[in-house]
Amino acid sequence: MNAKYSLTVKGQNFGPIEQKGYLCSILVREGDTWKMRMFTWNITPVQSKRPQQRRRAANSFRNALGVLYA
Repeated sequence: MNAKYSLTVKGQNFGPIEQKGYLCSILVREGDTWKMRMFTWNITPVQSKRPQQRRRAANSFRNALGVLYA
C-alpha cells in the first residue's frame, strides 16, 4: 500500500506545524489475519524560497510590467 499523508502537529510549547509526506507498507495475509511485513514513511521538506530568489522573482515581475506599460 502506498499513500500520501498530511497532518497538523501542535504541542504545549510549539505549533501548529503542518507535516506532509508519503508512506508505504507491505501486508501479508496468514490464515485469517493480516501481518505487516514492512512499513516506511518520510516527511516532505517544506519548500521555502530564499530572500534572493524572492527578490529576483519580484524584479522579473516588475520588469515584465515595465515592458507592458512602456
